[in-house]
Amino acid sequence: MIRKIYQIIPLLLFAIWNLNAQSVSGNVTSKDGPLIGANVVASPGDYGTITDLDGNYMLELPAGNYQITISFLGYKSQFKEIMLSTGNKASYDAVLEEEGVLFQDVIVVGSRTAPLLFYHDIFTR
Repeated sequence: MIRKIYQIIPLLLFAIWNLNAQSVSGNVTSKDGPLIGANVVASPGDYGTITDLDGNYMLELPAGNYQITISFLGYKSQFKEIMLSTGNKASYDAVLEEEGVLFQDVIVVGSRTAPLLFYHDIFTR
């Protein structure tokens, strides 16, 4: 009898944990197709992930209000306010638009010699 109770308790805990799970999921694309490795961040808090090979993402979050930020280098970021209640699952798909990046200065440094630290290591051995 006790053994059966010990077997049932983990199943009940797992079921209760799944009932309280909240998540945000979706897909991030551009006009050219899915964006692999786009950043998806929920604030406040330190919740974040990146998109997979198909542009899909999923974040598991505690219940509350969040601002979802989706960004990718060279594209305009998108923001979405969401409210997650207990057991709620939300979906947010984003299509990012390209954005030109302008740099004022580019500095290129080149050298034909190895760093002095490298030579120092050779002579001290």
